[in-house]
Amino acid sequence: MSMHRWVIYSNIIFGDGHMRLFLLLLFCLSNLSFANLLSNPGFEDGGTGQLTYTTIPGWSVWGTNGWHHNDPGRTIEQKAVKLWWDDAGLFQDFSVTGGKDYRFSASMLSGSSEPLTGWEGIVKAEFYDGVNMQPSDAVSVTEIGRFYPGDDAVDQWKKVSSTVTAPAEAEVGRIVFMITGTSGSGALNFDSASVGAALPSADFNGDGLTDMRDLARLGDSWMQANSACDLDGSGLIDIDDLLVFASEWLTDTTIYAGYDLVWADEFDGNTLDEANWTRMTISGADSGNWELQHYTDEAANACVADGELVIKAMEQSYWSASENRMYDYTSARLTSTGKRDFLYGIFEARIKIPTGQGIWPAFWMLPSDWEYGGWPASGEIDIMEAINDTDVIHGTIHYGGQGAHDSSGGSYSDGGVNFGDDYHIYTMVWEPTVMHWYVDGQLYSTKSSWWSEGEPFPAPFDKRFHLLLNIAVGGNWPGSPDETTVFPQTMHVDYVRVYQREQ
Repeated sequence: MSMHRWVIYSNIIFGDGHMRLFLLLLFCLSNLSFANLLSNPGFEDGGTGQLTYTTIPGWSVWGTNGWHHNDPGRTIEQKAVKLWWDDAGLFQDFSVTGGKDYRFSASMLSGSSEPLTGWEGIVKAEFYDGVNMQPSDAVSVTEIGRFYPGDDAVDQWKKVSSTVTAPAEAEVGRIVFMITGTSGSGALNFDSASVGAALPSADFNGDGLTDMRDLARLGDSWMQANSACDLDGSGLIDIDDLLVFASEWLTDTTIYAGYDLVWADEFDGNTLDEANWTRMTISGADSGNWELQHYTDEAANACVADGELVIKAMEQSYWSASENRMYDYTSARLTSTGKRDFLYGIFEARIKIPTGQGIWPAFWMLPSDWEYGGWPASGEIDIMEAINDTDVIHGTIHYGGQGAHDSSGGSYSDGGVNFGDDYHIYTMVWEPTVMHWYVDGQLYSTKSSWWSEGEPFPAPFDKRFHLLLNIAVGGNWPGSPDETTVFPQTMHVDYVRVYQREQ
């Protein structure tokens, strides 16, 4: 936790009980360890080789059309497993308690040298009674996530995760990696598996952070024997719940350690703060993505109300005199250029995104000075993009040179969760030689390699950038709206915050 945040929270007045609880928390923070239920979850142990002819400690395999490998660029750490046919796969069993929730996650990647086509990758959660252990004996089967060739980018790790409740009769859980389909080619890499007990959130006040304010509520709940404070699900409100709280606090503050809050727009007024934002008036045709909307400076397309920024894309005719053409949709794109420009930091927004065919919400950054030339030579940072049904979040960087576009990024899904159903926190940490992307505090992508034509690394991401928020309609990525698309489409932004290293 940065000193800035600590000073703010230390101004909260606690009773004696809260202070005792706080002192306990400080003690617990230095004594925490939280276990992944899987052994060898990243496949780092064991020799490399073809499945069934090599042993991967902790894992069971079937079929021979797979490989335990250490191929450069195809692993998260040193090793991973790849499959290239639907008659091969691997799994690991672990003990569970019936009725409890378990969080499953794993990452998948299709490499450009052998891209997966036709097949789809699957991560599954299965539960068994401990006696009958064949796949047909499973008492429940849940799909954690899929890799979809064509929709999911190559050379980018896709993290999938979901929380699953173990059936009452379950004694054994199983995580399964496989590919499926009628025919296909290429290979899919699997890595970074994790299963752990899913715990209730300690964010009691719902502000998206686990901090001192929640600690005060934790103290009250503990003293009143409030069941909401039973974070470890033991039926008791005790020191173990404090450990759970501490773990969430650690997760939250690790991202911000050493950073100060330097700027924020909480959208608390009733008008857009023009010291922070400009409404751009450009057409979708100018974007290079063949979008169908025209961005306006009208309050109907972007306004501040009820403590949030509201951006609306509407099915509405708009005549562009400069282009001598009619647009069928209007929307808004807000930019902070020339008003709030930043070099490095943590960039974060809490957003409820729109969802529908042909809808493309984004929270992103562009160069403020374009010192390396036009796009993509001076770079682009996409903090959050989603398209259509919005069950996948994308974070990407664009770079290269004139006529030589390159990009790199990752994607995040949460067991089929539609990110348009609720607010989520989208975070990007930009440091001189590395960038990290998070959704709701979950790290899903890290990038430390890019290039710029004629300039040394870390160009082009060593100059000032500014923020943008918008909803695009149509374009070459999401496709056009259809009869299922409902207008208006609305993006709700609770806040935008920027943190930078302490001086």
